[in-house]
Amino acid sequence: MLNEFLTNTLQVIIVLDVVGVIAWFVLLSRRSPHKDSTHQVAHATAVSAPSETLWGKLTGAGRQMQPARVRDNGGSMDDALGQLQRVLESYRCSLS
Repeated sequence: MLNEFLTNTLQVIIVLDVVGVIAWFVLLSRRSPHKDSTHQVAHATAVSAPSETLWGKLTGAGRQMQPARVRDNGGSMDDALGQLQRVLESYRCSLS
């Protein structure tokens, strides 16, 4: 009898945990994103904004991608390496 009571109690707790996790994700997805007027990044900072969620950081939600400039194929190797360095630096800044 005690065994059945504990089994039923454990099942109820597991169901409540699953419902709580589902409710948490639903509430997070329904929350409106925080509109920031200073959306431009002047330099990379080690501390991220507290309003940015983990999902937003992983997917880059809310960030506008910068279109690539069309360039001639006849550029020098130094120009190509400089452009690669700028791209990698912007990628690093967007991850922090």
